[in-house]
Order: sequence, then structure tokens, then C-alpha cells
Amino acid sequence: EHCRSLVANASLSVEEKFLFFRLKYIGLLILAGSLPAFALTFRNIFQKLGQSPNYFLGIFPALSFLIIITSNKHTFFINNLRLLTVGPFTVLDYDPAPWFSINMVYLLLMVVIAVIITFIQALSTSGIFRYQMNYLIAGILIPWVLGLFTLIGWLPVKGLDVTPISFSLSMPFLAIGVFRHRILGIVPVARGVIFERMTDGVLVVDNWNRIVDFNKPAQLLLKLRPLAKMIGKNAQDVITEQPQILAYLNSGQFEPQDIQIAGNVYEVSRNLLHDQRNV
Repeated sequence: EHCRSLVANASLSVEEKFLFFRLKYIGLLILAGSLPAFALTFRNIFQKLGQSPNYFLGIFPALSFLIIITSNKHTFFINNLRLLTVGPFTVLDYDPAPWFSINMVYLLLMVVIAVIITFIQALSTSGIFRYQMNYLIAGILIPWVLGLFTLIGWLPVKGLDVTPISFSLSMPFLAIGVFRHRILGIVPVARGVIFERMTDGVLVVDNWNRIVDFNKPAQLLLKLRPLAKMIGKNAQDVITEQPQILAYLNSGQFEPQDIQIAGNVYEVSRNLLHDQRNV
């Protein structure tokens, strides 16, 4: 079976095209390996398991990196390089060696793992978090589907490797998730036992005043709907029953302040939350 790597510039030699080919697959290797790591970090699984999964996930990429970067000196990855013309394109044709297939299986497997982790997260979220997960899943699935079509030969041009193109098609979905729905800027906060047992009301918002979490006393005091319906909404839009608390929240001050609500006096204060990296 032959495979073809798309290269538009016909003036490049086989050696030059092979260099770009190796750089391309090194980039794909890094990207595919980062997807499950990102998904695990998003679900705070690394924090629970420690740093061991980080090292484990890096074993195969490190080995594959060495094989790909030195593939001009052996035939473990691909062999029998030649140039072919496919329509308006000049392509690098080659015979895949065993490690090429192993590497492709690894790339697809990492995508599957990332999708499963993200899908599980999507089932337990709502509001803006659900939109984040949907765009993330779409961006991850596109390379997986086209990569699968490449392996089983369901493409119009037989043997054409469209893996790089598939990742380019997924970028708009990831960009919308990052810049519009701020995947990297709002992360679900774990609801610990201490948080649930607190008698004081606690409301957690992100840097854009979007609701991330709250406990039962805060829900009763602020007259909020259940968390599943409130998460991701702007505090300005939902804390309408207690304008004093909303004014304190918008003031940006951290000094405790006494606020009277329905004849009772409550002390309100604000604190910054940091993760394990002090961010």
C-alpha cells in the first residue's frame, strides 16, 4: 500500500519534501499527545492522580519523535520515497513501514481518549460549559474521522494523507471555544465535601463575573435557581434580588462589609482563589 503526502511546491526535491514531512508528523505527534493531557487537566484528574500520568503520556511521543526525526537513516517509519503528480499537486509517495501504522493508531487513540473524557465532562455540565465541550469535541473529532478515512481508504484520492488538513479544519471550532466561550478562561470548580458542609454562603465567579459555583446557603440567600441552570451566567443578570451584594461584587474591594438583608445583617467579603500553580 502506498501513501502520499500533499506538497504544493513542485520545485522541492525529495529530500526537502521529506524534511517537511517529518516536521509535519512531529507536530501532529505533539498535538495529538496534548489532547488527552488537556482533557485530563480540564477535569482536574492530574491533580487527583499526581504527576505520574504526565510522565506516562510522554513515553510514546518521545520514542516516536526519535524514530521520526531519524527516519532518513532507517526504514522503520517509511521507505521507497518518490515524487508523483496528482492533479495540480506534486506529492511525496512512500511505502509506510510498521512504525508509521503504529504512530497513526496512536494519534487516533489519543483523539478517542480525549473525546471520551470531554464527553463525560459535557454530560455533567450545562450553560457555557456545555458550549465549551461541544466545540472542543467537534474540533477533536474532525481529525479523527478524516484520519480514519485515510487509514481505510475512503478518500477521493487513494492514498492521500489528509491528516494535516484535518487538523486545520478543526482549528475554527477550537478557536470559537477558546476566544468566544473561553475554554481556557473558565474551568468547572470541583465541589468538595468542605464546600458542601459550609454554613456560610459562598458564591464563586470567574474573572468575567460568570457564576462558576455556589453552595446551598448562597443559593437561598441570593434566591438563585439550581446550579445546573445558573452556572456560566453573569452574576449581573441573576443576582437581581440583592442589589447590595451585587454592588459589593462590582466594587472590586476585598475589605469585609456589613450588608443588611431582610432585617438581618450579613458580613460579606471577597477572596481570590488560586490553583496548584498559584494562578
